Amino acid sequence: MFHGLKMTKLRVTGLSVIFLSLIGFGFTQDDPVVLKVGDNQLVLSEFNERFTFYTNQLAQEQGIPMSPDTAPLFNSLRPEYLDQLATEYVVLDLGLSRGLTTDEAFVEARLAEIKASFPDEETYLQQIQAAGLSDATFRKLISEADLSTRAIDSLRTNITVKPYQLQLFYDAHKQELATPAQSCAKHILVPTLEEAQAIQSDLAAGKTFEELAMEKSQDPGSGANGGDLGCFPAGAMVPEFEEAAFNAPLNTVTEPIQSQFGYHLILPYERQEAKVPTLEEVKDQMQEGAQNDILRKLVEDYRANAEVEMYPELVTIEEASEEPTEDGGNE
Repeated sequence: MFHGLKMTKLRVTGLSVIFLSLIGFGFTQDDPVVLKVGDNQLVLSEFNERFTFYTNQLAQEQGIPMSPDTAPLFNSLRPEYLDQLATEYVVLDLGLSRGLTTDEAFVEARLAEIKASFPDEETYLQQIQAAGLSDATFRKLISEADLSTRAIDSLRTNITVKPYQLQLFYDAHKQELATPAQSCAKHILVPTLEEAQAIQSDLAAGKTFEELAMEKSQDPGSGANGGDLGCFPAGAMVPEFEEAAFNAPLNTVTEPIQSQFGYHLILPYERQEAKVPTLEEVKDQMQEGAQNDILRKLVEDYRANAEVEMYPELVTIEEASEEPTEDGGNE
């Protein structure tokens, strides 16, 4: 949910909230606590469940087939994921400190909606287990998502972006919204110089650029449109073409220009300068961005003052040694 914070075995006096209705576990030597936020704790077995679910989703997003061979490739993310969970637990703790509780009716309705997308209960259970979760943990994730959303919303409603904050956020991000300089041009593409010169003669005889493009251009994309390529920024075309499109006189057909595709007759018809939008033009977008920035800092501050303990050494999996032992095996 929120990233960028690193905390190890941090113990700070802060808010302490009973959260056993969502995350309440005892632990044994074989299932140690790996994360504590106030009175709430996460044990290694559930961390492993959640991490498997997280990496399955990550692999799917990246188009990587998950298998016993690929799963270990994600193990280096385990401490980072624990840190992410710490922030998520802090948000839940924040929600409870504000008197928010899980909306069980919402959880049941959401769970029923998900189950309805499967042919039957057995298929549903098979699918979530294949994703790495038990039914109980899946239900808990839905509960946490609901409470987290309402905790964040409760913070957001109290955030008023002041004019100077809006201006500072705009100044920091306006270049991201800038429109680069562009050229708008038409062209006719033919395989040989002789064909390009013949088209020049046709143009001199009174035929229009557009009709010659539709008749003779070897670029099917623009040819059918009278040779019009529309507007494009620097870097979108091959260098020879771009040089003419951005520098040749407007509304004048160039001499034949050779590129790797053949010979071009280029007709630049418009150029647009780079433009940075004004604050007024992007005010709504900047308002939301500034609010999210303030929100992120509020959560960071809350985490810095919360009672958090993390044990990344308990979730870290060392890579297996490849060095042979004296008897020829692996250590």
